[in-house]
Amino acid sequence: MREPSAQPAGIRQQLWRRPAIGVALAYIVGIALHTSTVHQPWLWISIASALLAGAIVLHRHTRSATILLGMTMVILGMLHAQLRDYAFDQDDIAQYTSPTPTLVNVEMRIDDPPRNLSGAFELFWPLPPRQVFRASVQRVELKTGWQATGGKIAVQVTPPHPSLGAGQIVRATGMIQRPASAMNAGGFDWANYYRQQRILTTLQIRAPAGVTILHEGGFSFLDYLRRRARNALAMGFEQDHSLDHALLGALLLGDADPELRDIQEQFRRTGTSHHLAISGMHVAVLGGFILLLCRLLGLSPRIAALITGGFILLYGTVTLPSPPVVRAVLLCLSVGIGLAARRSIDMLQLLALSALAMLIYQPLDLFNAGFQLSFGTVLGLILLTGPVTEVFQHHDPLDVTIVPRTGSQMAIIRRATINYMQLIFAGALTAWLVSLPMVSYHFDRLNPWAVIGSIVLAPLVFLSLLGGLFKVILSLLLPSLAGVWADIATWPIALMRHTVDLLEKLPNSDLPLPAPSVLFIVIYYLAMLLPLRVASIRDRLPAWARLVPILICLILLCLPAFRR
Repeated sequence: MREPSAQPAGIRQQLWRRPAIGVALAYIVGIALHTSTVHQPWLWISIASALLAGAIVLHRHTRSATILLGMTMVILGMLHAQLRDYAFDQDDIAQYTSPTPTLVNVEMRIDDPPRNLSGAFELFWPLPPRQVFRASVQRVELKTGWQATGGKIAVQVTPPHPSLGAGQIVRATGMIQRPASAMNAGGFDWANYYRQQRILTTLQIRAPAGVTILHEGGFSFLDYLRRRARNALAMGFEQDHSLDHALLGALLLGDADPELRDIQEQFRRTGTSHHLAISGMHVAVLGGFILLLCRLLGLSPRIAALITGGFILLYGTVTLPSPPVVRAVLLCLSVGIGLAARRSIDMLQLLALSALAMLIYQPLDLFNAGFQLSFGTVLGLILLTGPVTEVFQHHDPLDVTIVPRTGSQMAIIRRATINYMQLIFAGALTAWLVSLPMVSYHFDRLNPWAVIGSIVLAPLVFLSLLGGLFKVILSLLLPSLAGVWADIATWPIALMRHTVDLLEKLPNSDLPLPAPSVLFIVIYYLAMLLPLRVASIRDRLPAWARLVPILICLILLCLPAFRR
């Protein structure tokens, strides 16, 4: 495509320099519209083909070709989402199910490692632990005998079976049914949640005896790595430190444990649950530490970037996959490749490419709260951390790098420390402001102390992550000293638990908040972006006035939480 004679200005220029952003936005628009259009795959394929052919014919007319390509991406996103949402195989196990439970015998292959979960914290008495996993159905027993079938199924075993693992072929007896939709306003829509994972059927197994292992799974290098990492982490922990081991496993590897029920609820109530779940921050901390270690050893930037990229890929493989982890791994690998190739790095371009890759793989993740919070918060941090920092700074943030000829060294250190703390606070505040509407929309909760809690817990989380990493490595190298490594890794975890206990005692730490409308969320983000990012508006306003529209929207959003 020929370059234009004159580059567009403003937002158009930014999009022209970052084509992945426009492609990703067009694809997202198509996915969002997939339920509002007719489900006619061949019609949309024909229209997309015609638009693509038109873009090729008009390739010399840049603007027209770009518009046609954007429309093509919208239709492709809509088509892909419709196929994922509506198209299922004719032999899917769902054809043997109904909304009411039915007793069946099925043979299936366990797709992912089973996880042990527990009941909700708010219940008056805790439910027994249960085991959940996804499986691929192979056969179902009918009156005429065993019938070959297919499809995915969500399985729950209560209480957990001690010997189940990924890759096994099992025969199970249980109650099969279709997931239930939300029965009242605010209820969780399990049918929609499972449908986004292409699962139309659930299987409830009331006892471990209802599962018979027919064939052990073959050797899987991925499962071997995951088992080795978890065994190394567990070595050396005594029974009285089982809670610390469970918390460290959740923090480092994303493992769920029934023993963490109370701790998870404490993190949720204090607005710091993002620290407990594996996210891009965890990947960035560990990857940054490995990069720093390589540089301290005198390795070249290219070699250090390659080693860090390999470590991040290994870490992402060992942990349980989730949108934040996949996004962080893709971003870090892209940055590492850019550093190794000595190319410039554009974080917005890389973020758009990561989102596009994940949506191509699973388009319905767009409606997932984890996906929205992950990419939305990172996008907000990239765009708004600098402008928010300027609001709190009364001088040029770059003057800290210039050493004055007069004045004490202590004054320079004090100024650098103040600027660094302002940057940390601005980042935490930006993340809280950006994520607040999405958290309110999906979870109906508000925690006014979340910014302070996140800042206070961040150093302890970093130390716990590094302690868990060294615990795994040193236990593999020197297993005889596993108890020593466990004691060292325990103290930041214990300090983190005590800090969460103190944060939970703060007043009004968990306020119910009605879900805002989509229109209000759009207005909220416009009020945040315009005064902070649009130069023509930002330059006319004093620093303090740039946050006034955000504060007004914040008051309107949070006002229902304080009504009696």
